[in-house]
Amino acid sequence: MFATSPLLLLLFLLVNYLTITKAQTSPPTLHLPSSSVHAAIGATFVIDYTLSEPALAGSVKFEMDPFPDDGKGQRIITFGSAALSTGRHTITITPFNNPQADNTLVSSVTCGVPDCSASDGSAFLFVFRYTGTDPGDVAATSQTDVLYIDLQTQAITLTTPSNDIFVATGFNVQFDKPEEALSGSLTVTFTRTGGTNDPAADRVVTLSSSMETQTGTSAIVSMSRLEFLASASPSTVATVVPAIDLVTGTIYTLTVSYRDKANNAPSTASATGITFDGATGFPIVYFPTSTIPTFQEAFYFKFELPEEALPSTLRMKISATNEVTGGPVRTVVFVAGFNTQGLHETTFGALSTLVASNADVVSVTPSDNLVNQQEYVLGVVCSKLKK
Repeated sequence: MFATSPLLLLLFLLVNYLTITKAQTSPPTLHLPSSSVHAAIGATFVIDYTLSEPALAGSVKFEMDPFPDDGKGQRIITFGSAALSTGRHTITITPFNNPQADNTLVSSVTCGVPDCSASDGSAFLFVFRYTGTDPGDVAATSQTDVLYIDLQTQAITLTTPSNDIFVATGFNVQFDKPEEALSGSLTVTFTRTGGTNDPAADRVVTLSSSMETQTGTSAIVSMSRLEFLASASPSTVATVVPAIDLVTGTIYTLTVSYRDKANNAPSTASATGITFDGATGFPIVYFPTSTIPTFQEAFYFKFELPEEALPSTLRMKISATNEVTGGPVRTVVFVAGFNTQGLHETTFGALSTLVASNADVVSVTPSDNLVNQQEYVLGVVCSKLKK
């Protein structure tokens, strides 16, 4: 029997150690799915991974274990010949109940039954594994993580505006969004359906990332001038395309839309018959006019409102051209019936007793009578018309 020298024993152990360590495949890196990015996937999702060395054919697998057991067993996604090389691979997985688009990327999806699809809301423990091509390599795996199946974007509800109303510049859009939105998917779109011609395309207002993460009814966006909206309201609006304001008199359908983070089909909600009114129409005074240079204290007054006025905003102003001799501006407030669109007429008398003598008048401030032989300018103002 030959005695083994200490040097030969050391060399044998070193060679054996190198052989053993070489049999370990370098661990893979799984970028997606990842609970640190988003824990839910849809029926179509992406597997994004990096291999540190070439993989043995049939060894690259994404394994999903359902909990609780759904009766279909473990789902195993096996990658094909084009997905084995060293480096990063980003592969789209289509619904399990259909063949995968490219079998060189995904060679099979198997489980314990013919249909491996998952139900909405189900959960899985998943791990990614592969084996290197060097002799004696054993499989290396990623860290086990949890994955949830989300097959439908939950319904968005439009709270404001409602159907068939007038809106003015700065009107609010409020909606209830139960899920966080996929980046870039939360939009408000204006589509012309009638009224004044609008030569521009549909306006697509893409909301900001802070709006995407909001859930519930707290999501409110003020629709001020669209050409300046993104720069004026960066906390709520990312972009407006095209950045052109809405057209007064045009009727639009307003649609809010989003996709959930699992990138499921979008959920939308709309309000129809939205008439945009970006400018207040001017009331028209028909009588008295400048063609009649003088009038009596008991004079006839006739005017027209092109639109309905909001309550308490309609005023008649009687202004002396010389306030020193003619007195201060008198402000006359009419009854609510005068706020309606169309023609209105009444007969004035002495301002000091007008409220008592004229049922069309609510107040005169101040109630100083007009001064004889003084020149006055009569007009109707409306600070805001009803939208």
